[in-house]
Amino acid sequence: MMQTLVVPILGLIQNDLETSSANVSWVTTATLLSAAVFTPLLGRFGDQHGKKKTLVAVLVVMVAGSVLAAVTHSLLWLIVGRVLQGAATAIFPLALSVLREEIRPAKLPGAMAMVSGTLAFGSGLALVATGLLTSGDNPDYRSAFWLATGLAALSPGGRRRPSSPPPARPPAAAPTSWARSPWPPPSSCSCCPSPRGTSGAGARAAPSAASPVPS
Repeated sequence: MMQTLVVPILGLIQNDLETSSANVSWVTTATLLSAAVFTPLLGRFGDQHGKKKTLVAVLVVMVAGSVLAAVTHSLLWLIVGRVLQGAATAIFPLALSVLREEIRPAKLPGAMAMVSGTLAFGSGLALVATGLLTSGDNPDYRSAFWLATGLAALSPGGRRRPSSPPPARPPAAAPTSWARSPWPPPSSCSCCPSPRGTSGAGARAAPSAASPVPS
C-alpha cells in the first residue's frame, strides 16, 4: 500500500511544494530503496529478538512516517517520512513467520494465502482511496497520508493479545517388559548353569560329574 499510495498525488505534491519532477520522483524512489534495505534487516532482527515485537515496532515506525509526511511542508522531510513508511514492507515476511508459529499446519496454507493476498488488495485500495480523497476543487495530498496513519493505527498487529500456552505433549509411552528385564536374561534351560551361581533351577537340574554312566 505504501508504494502505490503517492502515485496519484505526485502532481499535487510537485505543485504544492513547488519543486521539479526529478525531485518529486524521490517520494516514490525513497520508499522502494527503504523497502529493499529494511526488509531483510528487520526479518533477521525478528528472528533474533522476537517476531511479534519486531512486527509491532515496524507498525509504530510506519505510523511515525505517515504522520511526518502528513504534517511537513518540506520535500526533504517528506522523503524522510517516506523512508520510514518503506520499512512497513517488512510486515509481510514477519507476518508469515508469525503464522508458522501460531497456526496449525492444516490451516497454514489458507492463512498464508490470505496474508499474501492483502499485498495486492492494499496496493489497489491505495490507488482508489487516494484518488477519491484528492478529487474535488481543492485537493490536498496530505489526506492520503492521514489515511495511511489511520489504517496503520487500527492494524490488528498493534493490539496485543494474551499468548496461548503451547500445546501439551502426549505422555511418554511406558517401557515394555523386555526393556525392564535385566540383560543378559537368566538362563532357564536345564543344560546351562545359572549365571547367579549354584542356586537356581538350572543348577539343581544339571547332572553331576561323579554320577555313574548307565550301561
